[in-house]
Amino acid sequence: MLFRVRLLIAAVVVAALGWSAWWWIGASAQRAALEGWLEARRADGWTAEADALRVGGYPNRFDAVLSGLRLADPRAGWAWEAPELRSFMLSYVPNRVILALPPRQTFRAGALSGALEADELRASAAVAPGLGLELERAVIEGRGLRLIADEGWRAEAARGLLALRRSPRAQGLANAYDAALELGALGLPRQAADALAGLWDEGASLDADMIAAFDAPLDRRAAEGRAPRLTHLRILSARAGGAALRLEAKGELAFDAQGRPEGRLDLRVSDWRAALEALRRAGRIAAADARDAQWVLSLLAGGADALEAPLRFASGGVFLGPLRLGPAPRLGIAAAQRGAPG
Repeated sequence: MLFRVRLLIAAVVVAALGWSAWWWIGASAQRAALEGWLEARRADGWTAEADALRVGGYPNRFDAVLSGLRLADPRAGWAWEAPELRSFMLSYVPNRVILALPPRQTFRAGALSGALEADELRASAAVAPGLGLELERAVIEGRGLRLIADEGWRAEAARGLLALRRSPRAQGLANAYDAALELGALGLPRQAADALAGLWDEGASLDADMIAAFDAPLDRRAAEGRAPRLTHLRILSARAGGAALRLEAKGELAFDAQGRPEGRLDLRVSDWRAALEALRRAGRIAAADARDAQWVLSLLAGGADALEAPLRFASGGVFLGPLRLGPAPRLGIAAAQRGAPG
């Protein structure tokens, strides 16, 4: 009997030592991978620095903490800083990770710079096993979100969610991912809200169901070099607004190498007469112009309360039928060179 007890104790000790050795090897590998990634980015011309790097979580997790993290790619024109970034990974499921982001981060994208603040902000991701580490799914969610631009404007949302997964429904699109976006109690920058003359209320929200396709997969190489370029955006449904104004959109756009869109979006505006009247009362539209606009919009709506309008994107412009409304917005950090409304 005593022999069996000793044998059991020896087995437990050996198992504990073996697991401890496995954890130490895994933790050391994670630390080396993070340090190697930062060094490789510096070799590529980035700013990639961390004041401190710690890996803990024994015995069942690999918890990494990067303090004083600073990343910037001068060629792409962006920069990001965070006082701390925490990652959590189960030692026996190394292809899934959870990130805890700090209450305040700072960023720069072209001429746009500022801070992102949040009461709570976290992310999770799962990648395919193997060296490529292609993204299978990812979720970013937060509460009390505030985007504060150095130019003085701010936007906020009580809650937000962005979810991605490899798309099982992307017909004819390579490197495609389902994307869901939700922003609740969305507050616009003051200038934009004022321009809407009270049509954007405190309970307004934004949600969208889309399929996004890129020129390369979202994998390890995307984090080591050029970010994949968006080539297609299929909007299955998108809704924005609140009680006073509701906008809906669906359609498909293709983007060239310069980020210029080609395609069509079908827009729907609920109760366009009330919206036009609110703009007239607020002085955003002159009375004579409002009468002309009501006549034209009534023809387009066919007398209905809801206005449906197909927007065509072609040759760098946005068209409503044969009428060119203006230049089409462009994707990418280059578009941020113009900043945003204050």
